[in-house]
Amino acid sequence: MDIHRGARIAAAGHGGQVLVSQTTRELVSNDLAEEFVLRDLGEHGLKDLSRPQRIFQLVGDGLERDFPRWQRSRTGRPTSRPSRRR
Repeated sequence: MDIHRGARIAAAGHGGQVLVSQTTRELVSNDLAEEFVLRDLGEHGLKDLSRPQRIFQLVGDGLERDFPRWQRSRTGRPTSRPSRRR
């Protein structure tokens, strides 16, 4: 399940965007180099996962910082895509 969760988190982002789960953040937060931080992107519902996942973006020297809004996340907040209601 962890590999599946990691694949869903990676697929949610854009090329060049480094994303990690809450669990990964907890494991690496004390070992990050000073020039890097993990930006909290909030909770996001991802395909095939029963609960929303808290996702973090690695930000620091040499990494792009700003990316467009995700299209593959179900946050419950408005997105740039129209919703499909039946």
